[in-house]
Amino acid sequence: MNQASSTNSIIDVLIVGAGPVGLLFANEMQKYGCSFRIIDKNETRSVHSKALGVMSRTLEALDNRGLLEPFLSNGFISNGTSFRSANKQLGFMPIVGQNIESPFPYSLIISQVQTEQFLEDALRKASLNDSIVERSVTLLGYEESQDTNEVVARLARLTPEGEPREEVVRAKYIVGCDGVHSAVRKGIADWLFEGHSYKSAWALADLTIRSEHIKDNQVTVFLHPEGPVAIIPFPSHDGKYRLVTSLGDFAYDDSTEVTHGIQDSGNQLTRAKFTELTLEELRDIVARRVAEKLVLTDPVWLSTFRINERIANGYRRGRAFIAGDAAHCHSPAGAQGMNMGLQDAHNLAWKLALVLKGKVNDVDLILDSYSAERRPIAAATLKATGWFTKILSERSGFADLARTVIAPLALKLKSVRLHILYNMLGLGINYTTSSPLNHPTPYILCQSRRRKSWLGFLCSFLFRGPRELIEPGTYHPDGVLKLPRYQAGCDTLMLHDVLRGTTTHTLILFSRDRGFTRSANPMVGRIMKIAQRYKSTIKVVVVTYFGVVNQRDIRDAEECVADGTFAEPGTTLHERVGVPKGSQAVVVIRPDMYIAFSAVEEEIENGELEKFLGGYLVEDAGQREE
Repeated sequence: MNQASSTNSIIDVLIVGAGPVGLLFANEMQKYGCSFRIIDKNETRSVHSKALGVMSRTLEALDNRGLLEPFLSNGFISNGTSFRSANKQLGFMPIVGQNIESPFPYSLIISQVQTEQFLEDALRKASLNDSIVERSVTLLGYEESQDTNEVVARLARLTPEGEPREEVVRAKYIVGCDGVHSAVRKGIADWLFEGHSYKSAWALADLTIRSEHIKDNQVTVFLHPEGPVAIIPFPSHDGKYRLVTSLGDFAYDDSTEVTHGIQDSGNQLTRAKFTELTLEELRDIVARRVAEKLVLTDPVWLSTFRINERIANGYRRGRAFIAGDAAHCHSPAGAQGMNMGLQDAHNLAWKLALVLKGKVNDVDLILDSYSAERRPIAAATLKATGWFTKILSERSGFADLARTVIAPLALKLKSVRLHILYNMLGLGINYTTSSPLNHPTPYILCQSRRRKSWLGFLCSFLFRGPRELIEPGTYHPDGVLKLPRYQAGCDTLMLHDVLRGTTTHTLILFSRDRGFTRSANPMVGRIMKIAQRYKSTIKVVVVTYFGVVNQRDIRDAEECVADGTFAEPGTTLHERVGVPKGSQAVVVIRPDMYIAFSAVEEEIENGELEKFLGGYLVEDAGQREE
């Protein structure tokens, strides 16, 4: 190896791994104005489409970062999943038309190849650097310097002659998005990847399938006592499908060796860990398990893979973080893996950016909140996907009864379908109980106690009253807004349009019919005075009812110093937020669209907002009014 080179400059973040998770994190760092390098050990992007489904909450995150358009233009919306056995349909899980509260109430089918391409293209464009991703660069090791508060990493880069050249890089933080065999995670001895693997291998094939019993706008799962055969259409609609099937009975292997992943040239496992499979063998398996005739031809990719259920014992060690498959891996059932990883990146990015810019009072609190919020989501997903995989593939009488009788009956119930859908689409994700950043006010604590009491539970079960005030840790709902009447056009837009691309927190005053200027509504003046101290980290928006813009609002329009003033054509958004009748409410929304703080008017007057912000964000210099 050639002699190591070094530089005295310190970057903010070294990102290891340029798959979807690393690329999204790099886009985030670019947007926040943080310096970074992103490296990947592979010479090129993967040519294989590993992950295919992008779910609602991930689509919302991509939209929030301004990255969504090419995904919508090139993917297609899955209509749902059909479950078939013995030449008949046992059940259907619809996705479209289910009245789901999301701007994107569906699963988008798109190849991982395109996902990586779109994210890298966006990064190149934003950075004005076509070589922003450094490939054929391997992380050899790293250590945290206690003296200089930085990470010192050793990299190996292949020279044009094919010789490795060592380089020393200094960074304030290192983020491992480098997969299940993460060099970042392995760089610290007590950073474990705990769990187990499945004993049996699985087969994966991208090929042409001809059959009158599969459709190119939905997933089809054929159930059989030997194991399932799942067929997923590609966006090209040219007869190409992804076929996945088990190659043995369901059983766990408690070995500590990580065997998760697909057999390809970049896999770190030996070929002995995998089962060789030919097209003829795959045809035989499908013929035994599928009563309908499926004609399999022209394989583009034929491989086998192993499934592990593993999760790291924490996502942070000092100045090192892990995300995506480096932090968790599980069954691909439900298409959750890449989605969780992308949401990991979205969660960590704004927190690290605030710390790097010196805008938070308690650095460890906000950085530790990443693992506190995201790890329980991964743990629950491991459990759910493992259970689902066991039901689909276990060769037992109970499993066969569950998949052919119990599950089809359950899918007939709308409540069951919606529960499954909300979890599959990621819309059930919240941090209400897990986040150390939450600041529940007395009003929130009171409504929580009331809801948990037996009387509160009974009343909520029997009567549908008004929604409670939205709690910290909840994803903020979308809603229709209009510009106030004094502004030309009265254009209609969505709240999420207002929040798109923000790199700050957003403080929203839901003022009902009180108006949006200081003269019409004294609460506007109060929150603006508080927010003035945090101009670099908070923008203020006021939402009032449409049709109640009074003469004082029009006369004093120039006085409205909020970053955005909007009128709601109805009451839907106020109701979704749970603004109490006769009162106003304030919510503070994090850059990842989750609620950091919520309170009613009386609590703002009593200083709850100042108490929250004072323990959370650093005031801008010279902005406090005496």
